[in-house]
Amino acid sequence: MQRERLTPDRIRRFSCPTDTKQAFLWDTEAPRLAVRVTAGAKSFVFEAKLSRQTIRVTIGDVKMWNLDD
Repeated sequence: MQRERLTPDRIRRFSCPTDTKQAFLWDTEAPRLAVRVTAGAKSFVFEAKLSRQTIRVTIGDVKMWNLDD
């Protein structure tokens, strides 16, 4: 699991490897916040546990949301 402080430049440079359908860049300061990248999109996501199951909620496209939001 790749963890780095999310910055606009890191988000811009982050891309999906050709051998996977999606990849995640997890934030170090907000540990449940990540950027999920696929072949055609980049989105902010939030992941947590609920009743011992992982839930992942898409916040929105990185072009529409900024890190301060």
